[in-house]
Amino acid sequence: MFEKNMIECKRFPRNIWLLTLVSALAMAAAPLFILAGGLAGAELAPSPKWSTLPIACVVLGAATGMVPAIYILKYLGRKAGSYVGLCCLALSGLVCAWGCYISSFAVLCGGAVILGLGSSFTQQFRFAVIESVQTKSQIASALSLLLLGSSVGVLLGTELGLRGQGMFGGAENFSGSFVLFVVVIMIAAIVLSGFRAPLVELDDSSEPVRPLLEIARQPLFLVALAAAAVGYAVMSFLMTSTPMVMHQGFGHSVADAKWVIQAHLLAMFLPSLVTGKLIEKIGIAWVLLLGALFYVFVLVVAMLGHQVMHFWWSLVLLGVGWNFLFVGGTTLLPQTYLASERHKVQALNDGVVFTMQATASLSAGWVVYAMGWSVQLLMCIPLVLVALVLALTLLYKAPVARV
Repeated sequence: MFEKNMIECKRFPRNIWLLTLVSALAMAAAPLFILAGGLAGAELAPSPKWSTLPIACVVLGAATGMVPAIYILKYLGRKAGSYVGLCCLALSGLVCAWGCYISSFAVLCGGAVILGLGSSFTQQFRFAVIESVQTKSQIASALSLLLLGSSVGVLLGTELGLRGQGMFGGAENFSGSFVLFVVVIMIAAIVLSGFRAPLVELDDSSEPVRPLLEIARQPLFLVALAAAAVGYAVMSFLMTSTPMVMHQGFGHSVADAKWVIQAHLLAMFLPSLVTGKLIEKIGIAWVLLLGALFYVFVLVVAMLGHQVMHFWWSLVLLGVGWNFLFVGGTTLLPQTYLASERHKVQALNDGVVFTMQATASLSAGWVVYAMGWSVQLLMCIPLVLVALVLALTLLYKAPVARV
């Protein structure tokens, strides 16, 4: 099996390998900000209730920039548009470094919004991968490779946070961490220079374009959208507040919270080693169903207790469930549109997905302070049930999605 996977990977076009490397470098932003930005935010926030605001600002920036990013990529092309995103990430690193250096919570939040805007461009790498594959059968494996590269970014981001701590000040100053991040983004820009526009971008189809409402009414589109949206919303809702709940709510150490978040981030991307093969073997519908079932286990484990291992297992299961739902939904989405319709369909999909993520992230801190961790878990049940029902419906009513 390993040799077969290696042979298939060797057949991937050069673009996919380049995008995987650039994505790995850019992905360092998320774990870096969860670690350094989260700790700096807790230190600088005027009230504990605002401690998760910088992380929420990242998600808000991503949701706000998602639709504009897609149309910038459409008019400038994948390569030039991606450089716009990398420039935003580099600028965010400088702004966050300055905010930490002068101990300004407002400047840190401003840098977080810019970081989110930059990530709205890098999120589109998955569609560039879809456009770069040689055959449709490679889509799932190529997306899995892209997400697997992101696991490298998880390790890189936390390492940047630790290496840069105290570089330009006291032990609580993370300015150096964000400066190192800017250097990483500059390297990513150099790697991106080797990217070549995929054929689908050079030959934008002259096929008739259907109204967006007609496309959105398709059952397959609704399932693809719901899978990614539910996956992101539940993941962000629980992940954002977990460090605060562990440390302030149940008295666990910051080191324990960091360990849980690192495990969660790795669990989001490492399953990509098998997700593509699972889709090929058992079909998209079964993978979506497995993702929804993992979310059920998340809620069960989290409700069983409040020890470190309860949080660790629930967050690891949350990461695996997100991977299955996100990869499955993204693989299903191209079945719902023609090449000439791709930009507006991708804009609608990502606009909805990341708006839900932003809403979940922004509300997480308030919900857990006002209502408690148990209520926050109960609030996830309706969304998980939606994912379960849609996956079962797809399994029995849409056999085309099994391949």
